[in-house]
Amino acid sequence: MTPRTFVGFVADFPIDRGHDDSPAGKELAEFVAIRLKDAGIDVRGPKEREGWAWGITADVDGIAIDTVVGLVDDMESVPPRQWLLTTDSPIAFWNRMFASKAVKRNRERSLRRYCEILHHSFMSEPRFSNVLWYDKDTFDKPGDIPAAIP
Repeated sequence: MTPRTFVGFVADFPIDRGHDDSPAGKELAEFVAIRLKDAGIDVRGPKEREGWAWGITADVDGIAIDTVVGLVDDMESVPPRQWLLTTDSPIAFWNRMFASKAVKRNRERSLRRYCEILHHSFMSEPRFSNVLWYDKDTFDKPGDIPAAIP
C-alpha cells in the first residue's frame, strides 16, 4: 500500500517572512533536513521555492524524493493545519508505463521509510501537534480522511 505522503500539523516555528523577504518555514525546513540527515538520508536543501515555500530533495535507496515545506496557516479548519509538507517521488513517463513491480515496490518502500522518519521526528517533539497524514490523490477533496500515521 502506498504511504500517505502529505502531512499537516501545527508546530511552534516562526510564521513570519524572513528579514530578506524569504518565505516562512525556513527553521521548520532546516529541522526536517537535519532529522533526515541524522537518519542517514542524503539531503539537499532546504532551498527557497520561488518565494512561497521551502524545498528539500533527498535520495533514499536510490529513489529521488522531493518535499515542499509551506505555511498554510489554516487554523480555522478542523483539525487546524498550520503547516503542510508534501512529499513525492516523481516517476518519469517511461517508468510509469514500463517499470517492473520490483521498481514500484522499491519506490513505495523508500517513500514509506522517508515519511516514517518525518513522523517519528514530529511525534518526538513537543512543539508539534495535530499531526495528520493525507493521501496525495485525495488530499482536500470531499471524503478525504486523514490518518495518524503515514
